[in-house]
Amino acid sequence: MGIIHKQKERIPKTRNIRALISIRFFLALGNAVIMTIWALYLNSFIESTSTIGYISSLLTLISFFSYFAFVPLVEKYDKGKLFSITLFLTAITHLFFAFVTRSLLIVVLISIAAIIIQSIRITVNGIIIKDTQPKKSLSKSEGLMYTFANIAFLIGPLLAGYLSSGSGYSLVFIAGSLFFFAAYFIYKISAIKDQRISKKIDSNIIKNFLDYFKNKNRVIAYLVGGGVQLWWTFIFLFIPLYMKSNNFTTKEIGYFIFATSVPLILTEYYISKKTSKIGYKKIFILGYLITALLCLLSFFISNVFLILVILSLASFGMAFLEPTTEAYFLQILSKNDTAKYFGPYNTNANTTILIGKLIASSILLILPFKYLFILFAAYMLFFFLISFKTKEI
Repeated sequence: MGIIHKQKERIPKTRNIRALISIRFFLALGNAVIMTIWALYLNSFIESTSTIGYISSLLTLISFFSYFAFVPLVEKYDKGKLFSITLFLTAITHLFFAFVTRSLLIVVLISIAAIIIQSIRITVNGIIIKDTQPKKSLSKSEGLMYTFANIAFLIGPLLAGYLSSGSGYSLVFIAGSLFFFAAYFIYKISAIKDQRISKKIDSNIIKNFLDYFKNKNRVIAYLVGGGVQLWWTFIFLFIPLYMKSNNFTTKEIGYFIFATSVPLILTEYYISKKTSKIGYKKIFILGYLITALLCLLSFFISNVFLILVILSLASFGMAFLEPTTEAYFLQILSKNDTAKYFGPYNTNANTTILIGKLIASSILLILPFKYLFILFAAYMLFFFLISFKTKEI
């Protein structure tokens, strides 16, 4: 195992990081165009915002179990080949959405397949990053990749708004699939390889779950990391529906999501470079505090445009968290534990999003939308308090 790792280290790091950045960019661009219209696409089948939230919660629950279920697969097989296969299948599954306009059941079934593929892809991608990047520059590498991903999220929403204007959502899914195919082809021609296979296969799903949560530092990393995706669920799922109910067009929703990416691009890489000097704990505390306060402020404002500006500014808080939470987790893990625990770690998003969606959807059954600002501010304050428990490394 050690010899295999050393052989892979001979590939120049600059070539690795350039290829990883390019892959992350096109994956993010595909996700950006699709995520911009996803809630609206579901809304074309179901009018109830709360019902959309419940369906989304079901898909999140399936995603949670898939991260644990496929740990043995990730440990047993060549990471490079798995990553290649999942990139290809990601493109194919999302292409199917372009041709489904009537059956909600088919949409749900395709979504389940896409979610399972995604869970394997994200796990393998994280392992490849851990295996190919020096530990000291891990946060910086994550910062670079997230910066380019956020450039994609700057472009994607505008493209989605343009493609969906007057022509439905089929072109958006086709464009997203083409971007996923681009990521696949970049990986195929890159020099990135990761053939490391675990000698011990952890096939007991329940034991993997319990083992993960036996370590306090892994639990803290799990919670702190989960808050980031919970916030983006608010921005990408609930806010577009809120905007639609206030008579905003798809193109205008794209402009808003465009605006949420600007603070990330301006500050994320700089913050990730300074993490080693400032410390992860302070970074997490500040990030969640900024996001919580701005979200709470939105509750007291009635002007929709001003609310959207404030929510866009809340991305400055996310800039402290996006590139650092995953880097922190990877740094507290030994290389031998990455395949076993990185998949379970990624369920942090599923756990927080599932709870967040269920509570938010239930609140919308009895209270106006504005009370979600209090709810998500409370979520962010919870993660702010948890951040004080972070281990300094």
